[in-house]
Parts: sequence; C-alpha cells; structure tokens
Amino acid sequence: MPLSIQLPPKIGPYHPNSRFSGTINLTSPESVSIGSLVITFTGISLVRLTQNYGDLNVSSNGHHSREVLFRREKVLYTGGKWTHRAGVYSIPFEFSVPEYTDARVVWRCPGAHRAVQSTHKHGLPPTMLYSCPRFTCLVEYVLEATLKPPSTSPAATMVKGITAKRNISVLPQFVNRNPTSRADCHSYVRHHQGFRCGSQENPMSRILKFSKLQRDAPKKGSAATASSLSVSVLLPRRIEVQEDYSKMSMLFSSRSVSNTGTCATASRPNLTASAAAVLTVKSLKLEIIQHTHVQAGHYPSTSTRKTYTRKTTCSLPLPVYPRETLPAITSTADAVETAAPGEVDLAELTQLRIPRDSLVLDFATYNAAVRHTLTLEIGIEYEERIFKFACQDVKIAVVSASSTPEQSGSRAEDPRIRGQAEYGSSRTEAGIALAQGSDQEGQNIEIEARHRAGGNVHWVVPPAEVSSTGVYYHSEWDAFFSEPPPRYTPRS
Repeated sequence: MPLSIQLPPKIGPYHPNSRFSGTINLTSPESVSIGSLVITFTGISLVRLTQNYGDLNVSSNGHHSREVLFRREKVLYTGGKWTHRAGVYSIPFEFSVPEYTDARVVWRCPGAHRAVQSTHKHGLPPTMLYSCPRFTCLVEYVLEATLKPPSTSPAATMVKGITAKRNISVLPQFVNRNPTSRADCHSYVRHHQGFRCGSQENPMSRILKFSKLQRDAPKKGSAATASSLSVSVLLPRRIEVQEDYSKMSMLFSSRSVSNTGTCATASRPNLTASAAAVLTVKSLKLEIIQHTHVQAGHYPSTSTRKTYTRKTTCSLPLPVYPRETLPAITSTADAVETAAPGEVDLAELTQLRIPRDSLVLDFATYNAAVRHTLTLEIGIEYEERIFKFACQDVKIAVVSASSTPEQSGSRAEDPRIRGQAEYGSSRTEAGIALAQGSDQEGQNIEIEARHRAGGNVHWVVPPAEVSSTGVYYHSEWDAFFSEPPPRYTPRS
C-alpha cells in the first residue's frame, strides 16, 4: 500500500509563522480497513561527535545528540469502522511553522529527580548540514505520515505501520529594518586606527640623528613637518542574506594631523585639502569566518571555517581630510549613530558581493550554535610609506533578509481542511466524552440520511452512531463527523 506526501510547488523556503498545506496520497490495491492515519511535523537538531585519543584504530569514540526543536501532530483519521475499497485517495492537511522552539525540560536537581521547564525561547535555526572531521551537525524539518491497521485486526500485531517522509526547508526571518539607514546605532561600529608618519627627512638623516653632530646641531622645523594619519572604517553589525548574493558596507575615511595639533596641510595654504594630502588604497582583504559549536552530552567541540575570502589589489586614491585633534594611536571600536561626511564605501567601489551559499544564519539551539566573525585588512600608501589597517575577529551577525510575512494567498488552503486546529485535533483517552453542539448533531443526522439514500459506491459506510444524550465518545468518533464523508475522495 504505497503512501506519499505531496506539497505544492514553492519557490524558496518556508518562514516561521507561515502556513503550508499538502496532500497525503494513498494507493490501495485492495479493500482494506485503516485504523489510524497520523501526520507529524517535527524539527530536529542532530549532532554526531567523533573523538580520537591518539590511536585512530582503537581509540575512536562516537557521541550522539538528538534534540527535538518542536513537534506538531494531526490525526487525519481514526477508527477503522469504514472499509476503504481499492483506489487512490487524497487526504489534505495543513501546518503552521512555529516561531520558537518548544520549551525544554531540564533537570535542576538530579538527586531529587525534579524537572522544570526552561523559560528561554530559541528561535528556529535554518535548515543546514555541516560536516568536519570532528563532528557532523544536521538541522532538518520533517513531515512524516503514519498509517496503521485497526487494533482489532490480526495484522496489527504483525505490521507496525506504513510511513512516508518529506523534508521541507525553513529559513527564519529577521525583524523588519531599513537596510539603507545608517542612523541605527545598533547596525554599525566605527573602528579607528592611527599611524605615525614621521618627519619629512631623508633616510640618511634618520640614521645619523643620534650622532654627535646631530645632537649638537639645532633642530629646525622637524616637529612642524611630522604628521600622523588616523584611519576609520565603519563596519556593519550584521549581514542580511539575500536571494542571490548579499552586500555589506565598509565606509572608509582618513584624517591627517600634525604632531603640534595643527593640520598637516596648514603649512601649505596655497593648496587645497585634496591636492595637499592624498591617500592610496593599494589592497583589500576580507574574510568571513564561521564558528560552529556543538555538544553531545558532556562532550563539546568547535570548528572554524573560512566561508568567504575576497582579495583585491588596486590603486584607489582617496582624499585625506584635516582634523584639529589627533585620536589615540590604537585600534578602537565605537558605536555610531550617523555616518561622518567624506566617507567612501569600499565595498561599493570594489563591487563586493557575498554568495548566498557562503553564509549560514546565526542560531543557537540546545546542542548546536553558529556564529560569525570578520577579518579586514587594508593596505594604504601615504606620504611614500606603506601602512596596514587591520581588524581581527570582529563579531558580525548573519541574519535573513528583512521582509514581510507571506501573504495569506500563498497558503493554498484546501477548503476540505476547515475547522482543524493549528496543531491538529486534540486526542483524548478512550472513554472521555467529546461534547458536540446542536449544529454538529444536525450535520451528523444529515450525513446519515445521505448515506442511507445511496452514499458513495466506493465506501462501505455504517450509519452514524449517536447516543441518546447527543454525546460522541472517542471510541465512536470516527473520520471527522464535522466534514461530509467520504473524507477520502478517489483521484481521477
């Protein structure tokens, strides 16, 4: 009895809070009674950790961790009183992708065996697979349909059931923000670095400056000609993953200050600032590093991998603007609210594009986490000297692109699944009464009359069983009486 799950064609992954529908296709070569048909939607995070203790032959030990991020279940059919004739049937279903993972039960007092629920909510991680020599990490979202025979059937003790699985891709969404606005103080960080340019003297004079002749000679104008260069780069706090490739801004600016506190170009009043001081960007190197952390039981492991590298050799002249005060000759990082005037976007000039396959969204679950850092090196030529601006291990978040939630029209909701709850029909223990309203009772009477009048030739349908009190018990509540049977319609 083949069983399959069919989803409508969709471009791109699903997002949290989005709904999707599908169909379970059942092919029955002969008449058969079905005990139950259940479909589950589960998010799973799997980690397989391998540890070697020097001897690869005998000292290899594997550790496994399987965390269920969430689990949703829907019962599409229960009972077994209806006989399904040979044919092909379609059973619709619908699910909603949750926004957060389910609360995890943690043990805070192992001696007392007392469990409490964790109050911290994790966002859903993206669908991903990461493999390295030390471990393998997998995040997947699985639809699984299970068909079981009736409990009273002899085959129930021999056959566990028929299952069908289907994986879907899930990509979390980021909070809507304006990606072009630099006024967000949480979006950019300014990194400073200063360089001493030295005095304008020839190399031989620098070698002989400690000689007796140089010590006795008066120093003329050396302090006035010495200058310093302050370089500032504005780096983003996050990268948004787009459909094809992602962009990021690198706003570059430079200032020149003399050691006397005056502008280095002040001694040349007849020249403009752009003509008096020019800086040339000679090279640029950008690396994005992915850090993957996993844990299986008490055994953690970490992997570092460069997912994107861009090296550029160029000759880009940029103006050096004057500044009244000289910043500290160290590397610092400060949050900013607005971009300073005169900043140039090096990423735009060098056409920096980051492929989508090079980025994995940052996430953190109970047994795996992914974060990113950035390394930037810029080669600079100024006053016939070479400098290197470097930023190491700059934290940067990789998030999904800001977009609006999916429109309701993309849900492709099947009219036959009206009335089902978001997480499926509630299941109760046998013998617990399920109270039905007066409208429900009227529908069942209409259903019974319709089938007594003829019904569908592809079904063997017993009359609906209604108790004297109008209450339907779980053992008798069969095939969703709220929907006109036959619920499973043969496909043409």
